[in-house]
Amino acid sequence: MMQKRIFILLNLIILIAVKGFTQKSNSGFQHVVDSIIRQIGTSNEGNYPDSTKPQYEAIHSGFYNEKLDAVSSEDQLIKLMDNPHPVIKCYAFSCLANRHSKHLMEVLNKQLKSKDLVFYLWADIVELRPLPDILIQRVTSFCNKACKDPVTKMSFTVKVPCKDKEGSLTNAEVHKLDSVLIYTDGVDSEARSIALISYSPKEKDYQRIRHLVVDENIYDALPALARFKKPGDKELIKKNLNGKNGLVFAAAAVKEFPDQSFYPLILNLIKKETNEDTYDGDVLLLRELMVALTEYPTEETLSLYTKLISLQINEPMGDFILTAITLHAHKIFEPLKKKIHSIDGPWLGEDVLDSYEMHSTTGGPPCPCLKN
Repeated sequence: MMQKRIFILLNLIILIAVKGFTQKSNSGFQHVVDSIIRQIGTSNEGNYPDSTKPQYEAIHSGFYNEKLDAVSSEDQLIKLMDNPHPVIKCYAFSCLANRHSKHLMEVLNKQLKSKDLVFYLWADIVELRPLPDILIQRVTSFCNKACKDPVTKMSFTVKVPCKDKEGSLTNAEVHKLDSVLIYTDGVDSEARSIALISYSPKEKDYQRIRHLVVDENIYDALPALARFKKPGDKELIKKNLNGKNGLVFAAAAVKEFPDQSFYPLILNLIKKETNEDTYDGDVLLLRELMVALTEYPTEETLSLYTKLISLQINEPMGDFILTAITLHAHKIFEPLKKKIHSIDGPWLGEDVLDSYEMHSTTGGPPCPCLKN
């Protein structure tokens, strides 16, 4: 009888101790959360942050908080993803990624339709970005790969997928996420655009990709549709090349599906965009048009490139052309590289390569140096 009482008493003491520890643990967790909220304020879209404000420190840290990671359980972090403050979600998600949580994809999928905006530090610029984009960027990683052009000997970099970031998704998980982004209605973020840029055509996806273009007017999907190279889509691409919206993506579609019937349309667009009276300052379109031309390696194209080199429309045409024929090499254009380089020595820098850096994930390498 005495032994039974002692056993009950010991269990009661253990229960009280565990309860006290749990309360203390929960108290410590809530204290850290409350402290973060006090630091960043109650509204994420308040005054623009500057270097003196804690929110700027949050941005600069990549939304990782060591104290929160130390005092929180995985369940607590998952529950924090329902917090009304989007910055708290960023902190919680970063901790989950740091732990390689098996629930990471599930948590991420639930946030894809979020309309929350978060201040984000990009280079030295602070901007408001959609919450889903920030979460996805936390778990995907790209590295700079050094390249050197064999003709001009100029060095430059392109971005390629890598696994150097702690808590990054595996390649299989990234492909799964891309599929979710493409098939989920109501997703309005840069992440889906990137998923479409890196998309490799699968017949089972064809109707969905075409639906995005035709029914939802999502022009980002046009290059992805062009990769199927279906004759029935030629008229759709021509329609967009002749339209007013989505011309950049229409030109990019020609790079993916360079049918000869598109060539005159590309030439007409170039004529318009390089005319001082009709040029509207669309630098991205000019870049994509120069790249589209590389798919027609003829003497006519070479002659056009040669004429455009010296064109003065307040844009560095030499840089645009050199970038295009370097990243999408063809031997007919090799002599042109030396000619451009000798005229004004264009610089193949990050600003010139910005619009091409993601091409390394689409259907093969963008330049010879990535073939190794």
